[in-house]
Amino acid sequence: RTSWQGVCGCGKSTGYDGYRLGISSDHEIHALMGDANSFVYVNGDTTTIQNNTWRFISTTYDGTTLKVYLAGEDDGGSMVLYNRSDSEVTMTFDDNFLIGSWSDNISDLLGHVDEVSLFNKVLSSEELATLYGSDGDPVNAGDARTISGLVGYYRLEEGTGTSTEDSSSTGNNGTLVNDVAWATH
Repeated sequence: RTSWQGVCGCGKSTGYDGYRLGISSDHEIHALMGDANSFVYVNGDTTTIQNNTWRFISTTYDGTTLKVYLAGEDDGGSMVLYNRSDSEVTMTFDDNFLIGSWSDNISDLLGHVDEVSLFNKVLSSEELATLYGSDGDPVNAGDARTISGLVGYYRLEEGTGTSTEDSSSTGNNGTLVNDVAWATH
């Protein structure tokens, strides 16, 4: 892998409006939050993401601090400010949330996604542990519907077709594009 890969993201197709979670060209977990032409980002620094291995990755942003997590544990990394003096990012979103890419639609993930959940709050370490699953196997992740603040939950279990159901109470079902291949694990 030599390029950046988007796991999920939402924002404008140009500039840095929005948020994203993915894998950097150095095989680290990467998260970015931005508005217009300035942003704050962090790359994890304790783990290299290997090919052909399921991983549970996540990110949180509390209005000033952006963090990335692997297997429910903080993956370190220092926040970097680009073209801004503070890390407070105010965002509004008019664009689609993407799974398997970022808002630019060119940083596609070379891999599989099992579940994606979005919350309107910062999750605690206990809540992240619930999502990761009690047996430590990310394929057996916990049910995101048990955690308050859930605004999007895509289990990606349909197996066929070009849509995916939002299992949260918001009902924001998704349309699958770019030759989706359903996988079993």
